[in-house]
Amino acid sequence: NCINNIPTLSGINGSPTNFNDTVCAQVPITFQIFSNDLDTAQIDTMWWDNSIAGATFTVTGSPHPIGTFSWIPPSSAANTVSYCFTVTIKDNACPYEATQTNAYCLRVVGVRTGFKYINLCNTVVNFIDTSFIPSGTITGWHWLFGDPSSGVNDSSNLQNPTHNFSDTGNFTVRLITTSSWGCSDTAYETVHVVKIPFDVVHLGNDTSVCTGVTLTLNAGNPGALFTWSTGATTQTIQITTSGTYWVKVLIGACADTDTIVVTFIPPPIVNLGND
Repeated sequence: NCINNIPTLSGINGSPTNFNDTVCAQVPITFQIFSNDLDTAQIDTMWWDNSIAGATFTVTGSPHPIGTFSWIPPSSAANTVSYCFTVTIKDNACPYEATQTNAYCLRVVGVRTGFKYINLCNTVVNFIDTSFIPSGTITGWHWLFGDPSSGVNDSSNLQNPTHNFSDTGNFTVRLITTSSWGCSDTAYETVHVVKIPFDVVHLGNDTSVCTGVTLTLNAGNPGALFTWSTGATTQTIQITTSGTYWVKVLIGACADTDTIVVTFIPPPIVNLGND
């Protein structure tokens, strides 16, 4: 009779039961898989199926080898399917070799960090977090505005902060997010800060006109967005009654307002008497 014990493989880092793990995108992961064979005189061979692109599996030691798996999961791997591979161990028993194959699966999680910003035509910039995580929640935000001259205000832990830059120019702004899985991700953006002397609308001086005349007020700036005190949204309005009129002109994120007081004067009544 021929008795041959089947060689065995451990779970992740020698665990007898754990063959799955959750890992963070862009964070290197390395773990070992151990082999064992009750037939101590036999020499075992270990290999993997090479099914995860970019990962490596190194086998060392004899007669019972150890496999070392290493991988840096790319951001594109986050929050998709689980990444699985198999490892096989085979002894050299004669006449019947014995093998065992185990599967190991990794779930990659991570935040896809991003943001946008609005320059309010001066050195004050509003930042809006656009980060996304399909699994878990985003638990932390850390902004670095690249503006050391602003001192302690050069960073913020708010989700949607506002920063008053110390000067105009280009600033490299960084947002670091942290998820409930303990994973972090970083986004960079070059922010161009401009300070515009925004004075674009002029309705003219307060004026008086004769009753019965139609006065046209023109806010200029074709293509802008207009809001008049009358509710009109056109570049020009026509008025026939006395009052205070204002218009708000919006060009991109920048706005300007002007006001005019118009008085309609009734015509004089002339009476020269009888002939």
